[in-house]
Amino acid sequence: MVFLSCLVLNEVDVRISFSQLATSVVLNMAASFLKKKEFRQGGHFFSIVLYHNPDNVKAMFRRANAAMGLGNYELASWDLKAAHKVEPSNQRS
Repeated sequence: MVFLSCLVLNEVDVRISFSQLATSVVLNMAASFLKKKEFRQGGHFFSIVLYHNPDNVKAMFRRANAAMGLGNYELASWDLKAAHKVEPSNQRS
């Protein structure tokens, strides 16, 4: 991922594809931390995704799971409410 981010991305389509790929990689990396019950690290990576894409419902939902694992129910509630605003029809949010 670091190598790919060093490339000069001149075309808009390439930048969009790279952004989508990078988001998927970071989300999957963060999900692996959740599986290992390393909630703080997982939450950190979900926050990175949300910094770049504030409407990413998957990151909101998973960061809420990480927050619950840490006992931070206020952040979990905030993320779940935000996810519901973005996608009210999503059963998870």
